[in-house]
Amino acid sequence: MLDTDSDFLPILKTWDAQHYLTIANQNYIEGSQNMAFYPLWPYLIKFLSYLTFENTFTTSMVLVNFFSLASILLFHFHITEK
Repeated sequence: MLDTDSDFLPILKTWDAQHYLTIANQNYIEGSQNMAFYPLWPYLIKFLSYLTFENTFTTSMVLVNFFSLASILLFHFHITEK
């Protein structure tokens, strides 16, 4: 499992990622800046976090890489389609 306190992982937690992870962990907090972020991504992270034992950071990294790979493959198949 990833240790979220190691040296390189804070680089991956940019300001918007911190907001999405906060929403995934605590839901929306009335009056906070988190209200400006759309709900699909944090709720997807929260819903699938049971696969990583409630580690939302690991879940978000797996989902990001999965969707990136899926989009690359879809683009490839779209371009090479005859």
